[in-house]
Amino acid sequence: MDYTINFSFKRLLASTLLVLVFACVPVLTNGQWKDTYHDQIGSFDHNHYSNELWKPGSTTVLAGTMFNTDQDSDETDLIHVLEMDHGSGIVWENTYNFGENQRCFDVCTVSEELVAITGTANNKLFVSLIQSGGTVLNTAFYDVEEGLGSVGLSIVYAEDREALFVGGYAAENILDDSMNESIGVLMSLDLSLNVNWSEELNFGNEVVMVNDLTKIRDFGVYVTGKVTQPNNTEGVLSTLYDYSGNRIWNKSFMTKKYIYDIYDNIVDSVLLRAAGANAVYDEQTDELFVLFNYEDIHTFGVNRLVGVSSPTPVTAYTNANLLLNGLDLGNYAGFDIEIDPNDDNLLVAGMGFHQRPGGTGAPTANSPTFLAKVDRGNSSVHWLKFIETDNIDYRTHDHDIFQAFYTTHPYINHPDLLTIINGGQNFQIIGYESNLSNQAYGLTVMSTDQNGDVPGFMNCAQVTGNDPYGVVTESLDYENAELIPFMNESVIDRQEINHQPDSRCASDCDFTIDGINSEYVDCYGYDFTPLVSFPTNGNVISYEWNWGDGSTTNTSTVPTYHNFNTDSCEYEVCVTVTFVSTTGDTCTDTYCQTFPMLVFQGCGPCGSSNKKATEGVTGTEELFDMEWNVYPNPAKDQLTVEFEQEVTNGVLTIFNTAGQEVKRVSVAGNMKASLDISDLPHGFYTLELTGNGNTKREKIIVQ
Repeated sequence: MDYTINFSFKRLLASTLLVLVFACVPVLTNGQWKDTYHDQIGSFDHNHYSNELWKPGSTTVLAGTMFNTDQDSDETDLIHVLEMDHGSGIVWENTYNFGENQRCFDVCTVSEELVAITGTANNKLFVSLIQSGGTVLNTAFYDVEEGLGSVGLSIVYAEDREALFVGGYAAENILDDSMNESIGVLMSLDLSLNVNWSEELNFGNEVVMVNDLTKIRDFGVYVTGKVTQPNNTEGVLSTLYDYSGNRIWNKSFMTKKYIYDIYDNIVDSVLLRAAGANAVYDEQTDELFVLFNYEDIHTFGVNRLVGVSSPTPVTAYTNANLLLNGLDLGNYAGFDIEIDPNDDNLLVAGMGFHQRPGGTGAPTANSPTFLAKVDRGNSSVHWLKFIETDNIDYRTHDHDIFQAFYTTHPYINHPDLLTIINGGQNFQIIGYESNLSNQAYGLTVMSTDQNGDVPGFMNCAQVTGNDPYGVVTESLDYENAELIPFMNESVIDRQEINHQPDSRCASDCDFTIDGINSEYVDCYGYDFTPLVSFPTNGNVISYEWNWGDGSTTNTSTVPTYHNFNTDSCEYEVCVTVTFVSTTGDTCTDTYCQTFPMLVFQGCGPCGSSNKKATEGVTGTEELFDMEWNVYPNPAKDQLTVEFEQEVTNGVLTIFNTAGQEVKRVSVAGNMKASLDISDLPHGFYTLELTGNGNTKREKIIVQ
């Protein structure tokens, strides 16, 4: 193989670029929402977008292609990269011109300040490193095989090796749907985009296409895609490489469907054409779940591998998931698979088409996005829901090329359209919505709840089709294919861009509990208040408290007082807040926080060991009569105490929850004192003032 690599980068004047200007005011929400973004001109068709969690708990990064659909315009197609917060607000976005016939197919995060994208431009595979904010750090172009065009379809970053891994293919005409003569490729790059190693993945006479890479942490990279044998039999590419480019195992397979007579006797069998689309690895159990699509029965399947990091993994099952619409099969394709952190089952996202329940016509007529919950134990479907509205569907559409429905074409349009956000509370899915004027597709981003629903829309069409549809899981026999391993210049135009959502389609009562504030009242007694920023229009119905000591309280006001028993020295307190907006939408959120008990002299011990939290604290229960002001509270680096009058022979002491002294300052003859608390761990403490036999205390929090 030889490579053409150009690391140069130059930012051109904006006058040479497509200038797209919008007035965009992001609306930040949490929870469930749906937004569709069109460019202001409205002539760009958005496609091939992938998304990945970037800054955990904060943002995702999306990358794809904007196609110019205006035949009278000489504007070029553009590559589009944007960072989006989890309330659908765009943090920043840029378009890039990498060259002729450019497409962007995948994005991965390298760090909280850097992402990498891959695709094709100038008939070459490209990789580009882009910093937070949109600046291009480096770009390289690669000729995989002399005389052939090259495409990068998947990219992952292995932080344990500080290396990028890129999968794709080379072909004579990379924009040809048929892809009859493609060569699969897997490359390892350092962060300067130099090639560490590269492997061609053609197994003798087979045609190979790499569709997706999955990182097997501390071990290597799993590769899935499509293998076409000389007799045109198509199977699922399934193989593992270590970080040095050595093939560890090959479990590529074809599925065989048996035909039975009325007496359940096998009378015939047929090989089913299939191609791998995506995979997800469970590091805890060393299991891999491979998502693939059938052409012959128009559905997705799941292949479960056990013992992935060993030289001989075992196939637990290879199943097809058939959607039933009365007596007819509904057709659909799976694009992405993830593990749901809430129950460790699988989530599959993709597109339905043709005979979808309630749908009519060809894929371009009704092709809504779907989300399914799949059992990891046997791949049976718990539920499958289409996401669409009553006036238009939100399909994961295709452009002129790379049709994703049949295995004669690569499944590359949307390998990473599903991302789990907000710690598993929501699932973010990419789709596309056509505007009604010229049918150019905008970028649609949806955030569902844990049940795959997008409830509470306001000022937009109500979501329909959220009801689950019946799905039957059918076990298919697989055959391992006898595949023989074959071993062995650019200036980037960058332009800031602004997309604006067509309409705000989110519940107007979305909110999040950020914490619980507590105030010490008396022995084991506290006032509790949830820290919530509510929408402006609406009311709280209830605060439901679970105190962790076997008791609960339901109230409509805060703060809420509770006196704990003395069985423990700390309790996990949970509050569920229910809010109703003026439009009738109802939202709930639950938050839990552990609180240590502040036990003062005279309050008695807590816990089964009769531990007394303030053991060693001296002074009497006679309190200072004068007022004091302790601020800030919570505090981070420094705590200030102001007294109503001068204190004589006074001492300020800070105790932790175990009653141990951690800080002491003399305040004799002063009306103000400062305490350096930068060295204290985060948590709860007691500030105590003693002097002349008097004592005054207050709870403080160190952040």
